[in-house]
This record gives sequence, structure tokens and C-alpha cells, in this order.
Amino acid sequence: MPNDHHTLLQIPLPHSTARHLEQVAVQKGMTAADLAREVVERMLANECVVHGNQTPPIPVPEVGYRWKNVFLPAGTVLSFTHRGTPHLATVAGTEIVHDGKSVSPSEFVNGISGATRNAWRDLWVKRPADTEWVPAQDLRKTATERDLMRQIGSNTGASALAALPLVNAGAVAGGAVAATALAGLLGRRRRFGSLPVSERMGPRYLLACRAVMRIFDARAASEADLEQISEVKGMFNRIVKQDRHDWQHVQQMLGGPDRSVCMQAVMWLGELRSLVKGGLPVQDHLARPAASLVEGSLRKALRELDELGLGTMAIGPRNDGDDGVA
Repeated sequence: MPNDHHTLLQIPLPHSTARHLEQVAVQKGMTAADLAREVVERMLANECVVHGNQTPPIPVPEVGYRWKNVFLPAGTVLSFTHRGTPHLATVAGTEIVHDGKSVSPSEFVNGISGATRNAWRDLWVKRPADTEWVPAQDLRKTATERDLMRQIGSNTGASALAALPLVNAGAVAGGAVAATALAGLLGRRRRFGSLPVSERMGPRYLLACRAVMRIFDARAASEADLEQISEVKGMFNRIVKQDRHDWQHVQQMLGGPDRSVCMQAVMWLGELRSLVKGGLPVQDHLARPAASLVEGSLRKALRELDELGLGTMAIGPRNDGDDGVA
């Protein structure tokens, strides 16, 4: 029976085939009907032709969740770590599901943390084709830059520039100027993170590294160490999130750990802080593999900070944007 966009077909299938279809559909977060339609459309799109011409491909709409300008296909997993505990949500069909409930990214993060958080900043994403976890904010940056390139490649380069900072759209003469402006914008983004550690942050880093190293040496910690543990966690978080002007210099000071190592360090430091805050022993935690990663990085950072003479500078005030407290 025809409706607005579809025609209903009743096709007999062996019971074993129908069961297999349903199992695969569940794995993909789709309905059996959607999966069957996708298989048929792909088969027809790959068919060879008539009269010597290839049949035009039939567009197959991908099922998933659209988060602003980022598309998360079905099967995507979202991860949010709060107080050392990872929480997962999955894209099933066109929804994000956590604990059996449909949620938005913000609802997922805020519901777990009990506070208002920035989901772009706090979520990590792994799509079906990804081999590694990717920060959600990186997906957003990539999508935004792709959208700008598409706009500039069209006939409305001047209007595309109206959305760019520091650009007067009235002064744009055409696509060439638009492309130049975009190149400048991307160049500034590439330089982001390459500034040296400031005179305000350097002494804070040094103080924090020394405090956490004392925990390793004494095999014990107290509530007086909580702030410094958070500061060190913030150093590793700079590399994970790449959202501070000095993150590359911090990475260099710590010996160049990559994001995966820094993620382990952030989780380990968060768990250490929870143990100390709860008055629990830390000896077993200091024996975990991630502890050696943190200790080795901090020893390198101490040498680097001492060589830079940052310990002689005044220690500036803290602000929430600089620490790594979850």
C-alpha cells in the first residue's frame, strides 16, 4: 500500500533468516525493517546498468543522532568519567540511550554529575569506524571547519565570512579573500596551545608536582594535598582537552606523554583524590601501573620547572578554569 514516501512489501523469509536479520538489526541499533530497506537499497545501488550507463546510486540515509553539526551514527558510544568512574551511553537508532532512557548529551553528563557541565568538553566519543576515543570538542571543531570550507566553496563566500571573528564581511570582495581569511583563522587555531607556561602558572605547577611527589615518597597523603593533586590532574587534562594556551609546553615539561597516557593519568589522579578525601589508604593505588606513568612525568616536569627558574616567581590565584577537579 503506498503512503507518502514508501510502499509496503510483504516478503516471505525463512525463520532462520528473519531471526538473523533481527539480531543484526539489534546490534546496529536499528529496526529489522530499517535494516532490510538499507540492504535492498545498497544492493540496487551496486547493480550494473541498463543501456551501457551505470545506474545512479540510491542515497542511503544513515541512522544516528545529530548533535548540533556533529553526526553520531548508530552504534556510537559516549563516555563520561565522573569522580574516577566511567559512564557509557550508546546511540541506538536516532537516540542516545543511558540506563534504558533516551537522553541528550547534556542530560547524560548533567544527570551523572548533578551539576551543569559542558558536554562538548567532558564527553569522549567512539563511533563504529573509530579505533580510538575522540574528544567531542574535537569532532565539533572538525565539523565547524568543514562547514566553513563548504560555505566558502560556494557562491556565498562573503556571507560565510560574516560568522568569522575579526572579519568585516562588508570588506570581502570574493571567494579568494574568503579563503585567505579562513586560512588565517585555521592558522591561529594551529598556534593555539604553543604559548609558554606563564609566570602565574609556573610556580603553581612546581608546587603541585612537589606535593604529589611527596605522596609517592611517603606512600601516604592528607587532605592538605587535595588542591595540589587537582592541580597536577589539571596539567594532564590540558593535554587531554587541548583547551589551554600552554598545553603543548605542559606536555613537553611532562616528557611528551600522548593523550592516551594522559587520560590514564587523569583517571588515576581523580581516584587518588577520592581516596584521600575519604581518608582511605593510598598504598595499593600507588602500586598501580598508571602511578608509575604519573611519577615519571612529574620527575621530568620538576627538572624542567627548576631549570626555567619558575620556582622563584610569585604564585598567582587559582581559578576554576585551571584545575582538573571533576
